[in-house]
Amino acid sequence: MRCPRLQECRVRYCAVASSRTMVPHPAAEGTIDRCDSPEWVQCSLPECAPARRAANARCPFLQEVLAERCLEAAVPRFVPLSGDLNDRCHSAEYLRCPSWLERGNEPRRRT
Repeated sequence: MRCPRLQECRVRYCAVASSRTMVPHPAAEGTIDRCDSPEWVQCSLPECAPARRAANARCPFLQEVLAERCLEAAVPRFVPLSGDLNDRCHSAEYLRCPSWLERGNEPRRRT
C-alpha cells in the first residue's frame, strides 16, 4: 500500500548544471523553456560550448524523468522514481508520517 498523497509527474533538469533543480514539465502555459528551443545556444554554461556547434533544436543536456512528490509537503521536493520503492511512502509506514498526521489522520497501530 502506498501513500495516497504521492503524485507522479514528469520533471526536467539540466544534466551539466551545478545543481539539479527539477522543474515540473510541462511548464506553465504561456512560458517558453529556453532549453527546449533553439535559444539554448545562448546558455552561459561552459559545458554547452562544444555542443553549440551541432545547432540542435533543443539542448542535448536537457533531461526529462518521471518523479514523485508529496502533496502534503510544505516545500515541493521531487524525487526521481527508481526501482527501489522500499521507503515509508510506498508501504503502510506512511500512516506514521508527520505530514500525514498533521492533516488529522489517525495513526494506525501495527498488528
